[in-house]
Amino acid sequence: MISHLSKLNKMKFKLIIILSFILVSLNGFTQSKIIVTFNEDAPATIELFNGTDLQINTSSMNFTDGRATIKIINRTLLNTFRVDFKDLSGSPGFNIPGTQITAKASAGAPDAVTTFTIQTDGTLVPAVTSSKMTSGVGITATTPDPANKVTIAAVSTGKTRKNTRSAGDNELYKYVEKVISNRGYTYLAGQNLIIDHDGVIHIFLDENGSPVYSYFPVAAKENNDKFQFHIISKDGIGYTIESTGEFDPIEISEEIPTNVAKTESDGGDAKRVRYQEYQSPKFGPFTGTFPFTITKNSTDELIVDRTVKLLKTSRVSLGTSVIATWLKNPENIATFKKLNGDTTLIADNPNIRGFLGLFLTFHFIPRNLNIQPRKFQERLGISIGTNLTSTAFNNFYLGLNVEVTNGLFINGGLNYGQVNYIVNYDRFTYDKDVFSGILQTKKKWVIGGPYVSINIDAKLFANAFANLLGTAGR
Repeated sequence: MISHLSKLNKMKFKLIIILSFILVSLNGFTQSKIIVTFNEDAPATIELFNGTDLQINTSSMNFTDGRATIKIINRTLLNTFRVDFKDLSGSPGFNIPGTQITAKASAGAPDAVTTFTIQTDGTLVPAVTSSKMTSGVGITATTPDPANKVTIAAVSTGKTRKNTRSAGDNELYKYVEKVISNRGYTYLAGQNLIIDHDGVIHIFLDENGSPVYSYFPVAAKENNDKFQFHIISKDGIGYTIESTGEFDPIEISEEIPTNVAKTESDGGDAKRVRYQEYQSPKFGPFTGTFPFTITKNSTDELIVDRTVKLLKTSRVSLGTSVIATWLKNPENIATFKKLNGDTTLIADNPNIRGFLGLFLTFHFIPRNLNIQPRKFQERLGISIGTNLTSTAFNNFYLGLNVEVTNGLFINGGLNYGQVNYIVNYDRFTYDKDVFSGILQTKKKWVIGGPYVSINIDAKLFANAFANLLGTAGR
């Protein structure tokens, strides 16, 4: 019996070590690509990819694997922009000056592309003076003109950073902030989204098509999210928004005029500037991407031409797990004579047992495990699983699944399993109750428990080990 208990203790210890190793592995060894896109209307869009997965938060990113790159796409004829990198405290790190950013040759020429690779020591090639980028960072894109300075928070450290604006911009910003508050919209700083209680993403723009309060979405989900534009103007100009997005298998291609959809003032006195709001119909959901253009009706000027990449979601995920179950299945049952002369029974694993397991989770709301849930219901699901042992199909689990953080779950419920029992003894407390007669054991299927499990999404699990071995992305 001692030897069996010793094996069980060793197994539990190994499970703890494996789980700890998995959790540590998920936090590093990233392979990343930062894309900085310049255009005429907004100084920059910044996106960071780990492989092909868009990252929303760079606070835990590590760039010392020697596989990271910075790709700057310039859609303008200017090279007056600058890309700044800051450490997690917000202190200046280094910048890529405009002199090292290539501009387009002409209006009809292809977009200019400048690429930097990040070495294992954090330095850039081609070299940037005093450059070093080894761990989580904040990134900003600026122009030399302080009045037009814009801070992009799409891939910040997760802390909210407000734009630096001119006095006129500040008034517009406060107006939009009031509109968001009055309508009960929610700003999700981690995803840089403005969203309402129905899950519609709201995009506020000024009269020139530049985003106000939040940027164009980088954490929108395909086949799920809907979008609504709000263009805030002082001059009453009408706008037309057009989209050729697709919702598989239905193609949507129509021009939707949004001028004079709705007009509002800021509610202030007559001396204050009043704004007019042009509110579009709702777009989406779309599959893959959401392309759209916005045109001023009075001048037929195209002020926005963008394509938003939509993140894939799924109702099902597969995860590996560590399981503890209270469904009793004593093994190696034997008689034992106590010092007082009574005969009892002893066994291995008479109470709690531990296993490695495999779980299939059905999420109540489709999930992309790379982004934080927007509401609690997204964290919930139903899980079914079994053991990853030689007795895999002798135990099945059914329970409620709760997502603790991206890709890490806790679930619990009932265990349906095949267990050993003693003939003529419905219940027996091993090493305590008195036993008499002939020892005979059989097996039966019972529903019992409860069980609890810690699950890790199988894709994240695989990526962690691929990164550890240096094989990810090959």
